[in-house]
Amino acid sequence: MDVLDALFSRGLYLLPGSVGTLAYNPFYFLLAILSIWTAAIAFLRPEANSRSVTPSFFKPVPPLELKQKGVWLQKVLKIKRYYQDPDLNLRSLAEKLDLHPNELSRIINTVLKKSFNDLINEYRVGEVVRKMQDPAYDHITLLGIALESGFNSQSTFTRIFKNTTGKSPLEYKNNQKKDCPSYNLGSYYRPTTLISNHETTPGWSHVKSNRNLMLKNYFKTAWRNLMRNKSYATINVTGLAIGIAACLLIFLIVQFETSFDNYHTHKDRIYRIVTVNSGPDGTHAGPGTPLPLTEGMRLDFPKIKQLANIMKNDGSHYVVGAAGNGGLLKKFKVDLAYYTEPEFFRIFDFKWLAGDKNTALTEPNTMVLSRDEADKFFGDWHTAMGKIVRYENKRDLKVTGIIERTPVNTDFPMKLAISWVTLLEKGGDLNGNAKDWVSIFSDKHTYMILPTGTNEKRLNTDLAAFAKKYVPAPYNKNEIFQLQAIKIDKVWVVVDCGWYVNPDIIKAQVEGSVLMALGAATIHEITFKDGMVEQRNFYDYKMPRITDMPLTEVHIMDNDENAGGMGEPGFPAFAPALTNAIFDLTGKRIRKLPFDMTAV
Repeated sequence: MDVLDALFSRGLYLLPGSVGTLAYNPFYFLLAILSIWTAAIAFLRPEANSRSVTPSFFKPVPPLELKQKGVWLQKVLKIKRYYQDPDLNLRSLAEKLDLHPNELSRIINTVLKKSFNDLINEYRVGEVVRKMQDPAYDHITLLGIALESGFNSQSTFTRIFKNTTGKSPLEYKNNQKKDCPSYNLGSYYRPTTLISNHETTPGWSHVKSNRNLMLKNYFKTAWRNLMRNKSYATINVTGLAIGIAACLLIFLIVQFETSFDNYHTHKDRIYRIVTVNSGPDGTHAGPGTPLPLTEGMRLDFPKIKQLANIMKNDGSHYVVGAAGNGGLLKKFKVDLAYYTEPEFFRIFDFKWLAGDKNTALTEPNTMVLSRDEADKFFGDWHTAMGKIVRYENKRDLKVTGIIERTPVNTDFPMKLAISWVTLLEKGGDLNGNAKDWVSIFSDKHTYMILPTGTNEKRLNTDLAAFAKKYVPAPYNKNEIFQLQAIKIDKVWVVVDCGWYVNPDIIKAQVEGSVLMALGAATIHEITFKDGMVEQRNFYDYKMPRITDMPLTEVHIMDNDENAGGMGEPGFPAFAPALTNAIFDLTGKRIRKLPFDMTAV
């Protein structure tokens, strides 16, 4: 038996007409040749890590027209830089090149021997490297350069860059700074250019980076991250929104509280005169003053040019007759009404819409309305000047001025003002008290502008002598007038709490204790009348405002003692420290809490 008999003993069969004679089908000869060729190819195949090279005689040779299209494609990609679009795909690129996707895929696969993603990513990596080497892009981060070059995420950029160059982007940039190497993309395909016409091959176009595209990529990446983690994103966005809203709310509250009456021109020199009484239960000060105080001060203190009375007149009633309407009357109750003098409007700034602030309230039976009240009384404030308003059904008041509505951040939300002389003239509500130095009305306040160069301490001494002169005995023994008031500018606190972890928490607790103790020592007072508490809510139970809070400096002693906690130790020590400081300043001992700072 020969070799073929040994190899194909199972493939023998008898041909018809030849009994006992062995014959071989030609198919088996072909099968043997293919088997030997396959074994040779497998034996000669390179290692897995080596590059596969197919013998050139087995490669189909692309036609010349297809090669020219490949060169044209590379040229267009360089010039148009379509690869900078992070959403570029085979179909969109084919539309931009006016080609069918199948034809474009054939050009890339047959001529350039690449897949679409490999081709585009190599151009993007080349663009990144070019910008790394260009000093004009030194101010842009690697991620920014990658996004401008067409990558849509940092992870994709890092992976593709490392696969192409063998180094991470940061390593490549650092090596570039050290060695300034020339870059060569190993797999970047650069065939010899075939010029099919006489058009000059365009050079590399140095187009400025597209900042809008970079920002677009930033927003797109952020949106994708949000959509990928919807629950996590919802929690974070909601928390961020609440935090921003809370910060804005706190800012608006602080801004509002610190803006009270800051718009007045002479705000730094406006003072209120208070009455200070001393007795067995201590020293107390109140904002109320006798009616003739301003008249006496104008005689004894001629240097004080701006001095004015103001008295609240809440709950007063007014009647307006509607002319030509059958005698129909409109009745109003006004809570924010005042008696005041013309000088008040020279001390405090109000915007006047009609009338003269210097003369509007000089005559008796005259009044000034706010814009809102004038509209309410007469329908249109423009028609209010000179109109008559019936007050408490006993006297007629003439409208001589209109002021703009007052801002909410003021202690004088004035809606209506009646001339001061109306209050004191014959038939006036307080005509009998015009010369009364004993009676004090708590709603009657006196304001002044301190003349330039006048010493507050000296003026307070003169006001005490002034009280002795005008207030009759025996009331002048314990009663004086003073400017308001001593103010706490700064509080120093030293804390010895042992070992601690977070000093900011300790400082916050101490500052809170100082604010609470300030209110307890100087403001919070509960009084009783007829067996009932007079204070009903925060409108008559005052609380410290932000503007009352002094600057607080907290020093924490460092030591190795055991942690003792902080709690509220700053609260009980504040009042004794404050009264001791007042004693050092004035020589007065305060024996009762709460005490009025205006009385010090």
